[in-house]
Amino acid sequence: MNKVFLIIALLFSILSWAGNDKDKSKEIGFAVGTGYYLGELNRNHFGGELKLGGGLFYRQNIDRRWSFNFGVHYFELGAYDSKSKDPWKVNRNLHFKNPILETSAIAELNFFPYQIGSKQDFFTPFLFLGIAHYSMRPMAEYNGAWYELQPLGTEGQGTSAATKAPYKVGGLSLPYGFGIKMNITRGLALNVTYGMRSASSDYIDDVSTAYADPLVLRLESGVLTQELSDRSLEGIGLNDSNAFVERGDPTNNDFYAFTTFALTLRIDKKPGSCWGGR
Repeated sequence: MNKVFLIIALLFSILSWAGNDKDKSKEIGFAVGTGYYLGELNRNHFGGELKLGGGLFYRQNIDRRWSFNFGVHYFELGAYDSKSKDPWKVNRNLHFKNPILETSAIAELNFFPYQIGSKQDFFTPFLFLGIAHYSMRPMAEYNGAWYELQPLGTEGQGTSAATKAPYKVGGLSLPYGFGIKMNITRGLALNVTYGMRSASSDYIDDVSTAYADPLVLRLESGVLTQELSDRSLEGIGLNDSNAFVERGDPTNNDFYAFTTFALTLRIDKKPGSCWGGR
């Protein structure tokens, strides 16, 4: 992933010097939409818990084909095993919610020449690719209250039985996707965007490896950690204990996605120029 980030950074640098001045423009946008995640508790696109989120962004149009987008978005992700059609997941009985705060820098490529406010170049589909940083707080409900899971170490992190260090509550992701841009009035446009994020963590849902030894969790991390680690309806291991039994899949990191509708406003206007030009 580091090589991809380097390529994107070089692309940003090259494009920042390119473009015709008359085709350059600046926009700000406000987006609303929904987010979902793909991981151990949800394998289906647009599955899990879909909740409203949103964000703000600034766009620098280099020319009518290329632009940079710098944004901040907030969404809450979540999923419940109890809503799965897979009996194994229903028995596992885990759930989570996770507020995600993301900052991103993205390069956009328009299929057609486009400029906000233009009467001629007023519509285009586009592709995008960039880099982002996300912060997260996986949580689960227990007896009517929500608890942050990372400090508890539900897979034995921080105990004598740990096979992994505590995971980080932030990291880098690779945003990529597509959308459309369409002018509404002079200086005002509608953007519809769908984008996936390849996260650098397998713990957006706090699930990755195997169940820890419940006795170790109880003695070293407390009863709450033990209870939130194993919510299964029935034990499937020896003597109905799930210790060291598969809890997640550590071979793949998690993904998350945003679908947004945004209004963008052009914020630059050269002296003597008109919003509604070519």
